[in-house]
Amino acid sequence: MCDLPRVLAVDDDQGVATCLEKVLRIRFRGRIAVTAMTDSVAARRWIKEVNPEVIVTDLDMPDVDGFALTCDARQWNPDVQVIIHSGHVDPCVDKLARKLGANECVSKNGDFVGLCAAIERALERLPSARGPAPPSGPIADNMQSWPENQTPTG
Repeated sequence: MCDLPRVLAVDDDQGVATCLEKVLRIRFRGRIAVTAMTDSVAARRWIKEVNPEVIVTDLDMPDVDGFALTCDARQWNPDVQVIIHSGHVDPCVDKLARKLGANECVSKNGDFVGLCAAIERALERLPSARGPAPPSGPIADNMQSWPENQTPTG
């Protein structure tokens, strides 16, 4: 079983999908598990079954577009990080994508620096990147009220 964050890259253009996979494997070597797909219907199924932590998706794809993938992914996992990677990013698209649940929109311009930076930010936002949650419940509430230099006595 893989403990690395799973990143799914979805683009209906085989050349772009292959390039994304190669760039992300090299750039994030040993830090993420990358899967690239060109079929948005299969990607939708994979998202529901595998529950990746980060999704990078094109917008304009046949069958299931990037907006629909974003909505579905958010419905299945509110913590998923979604990055729209499209040649059609403008302020209106950005606003709509964010309203539907995308974390970021990055222009597909052949320069992967911006995309890799967006993925870095997505990885930092993952709950696992924040460390374990602080204790909660009645015992933890009492622990937080103890003075720093005092320990409880039985």
